[in-house]
Amino acid sequence: LKEQYFACNTYIIVQDGKAIIIDAGASYATVNEALSRLGYEVDVVAILLTHSHFDHIYGLDDYLNKFNCKAYIDGKGVENLNDTEMNYSKYYGEGFTVQSSKICQLPNQDVCTIDDFKFRVIRTYGHTNDSVCYIFDDIMFSGDTVFSVAVGRTDLPNSNIDDLNTSLSKLRSINPPRIVYPGHGRAMSGIEMDNYIDVYIATCVN
Repeated sequence: LKEQYFACNTYIIVQDGKAIIIDAGASYATVNEALSRLGYEVDVVAILLTHSHFDHIYGLDDYLNKFNCKAYIDGKGVENLNDTEMNYSKYYGEGFTVQSSKICQLPNQDVCTIDDFKFRVIRTYGHTNDSVCYIFDDIMFSGDTVFSVAVGRTDLPNSNIDDLNTSLSKLRSINPPRIVYPGHGRAMSGIEMDNYIDVYIATCVN
């Protein structure tokens, strides 16, 4: 799902009548319409955030008001959600913060289970100090860590280029997923992601 204003991707994973939403940039109306098109009732059990930038959390309060679930974020994300500088909304004149209390920090482990969903968490700090990638089976959701032809910006208040380079090397060291869905833009194969990371790292070194 993509909202035109921010061009931010929101993903819904459905399994056995239950769903996890990844990122909350799309409006609740857009998400609800997508769920209704399935033709059967779906129980949203969690919202996973790839990081705390406001274009990825803009619909979060509405989601948490409508769905009987909690949202999960890593690192300093819980703090960042309520800081207009750290979530970057200050620079767009929005001054946006998340009001809901149903925010949890991800467990400090590499494999997490929520309801019937089991997934890996790859901590990929750099674009922000709370960035993560999620892997469900052989599908990765990379947030703004890496895109099909770019990596996440590191000129923002809670960015760090050294952390990002370490995170990209971490992604390069794992078996490439079958497909990668980024926070913006088109999907790519895991091999395509690895090739781009190789080019990026070689460019930085040279």
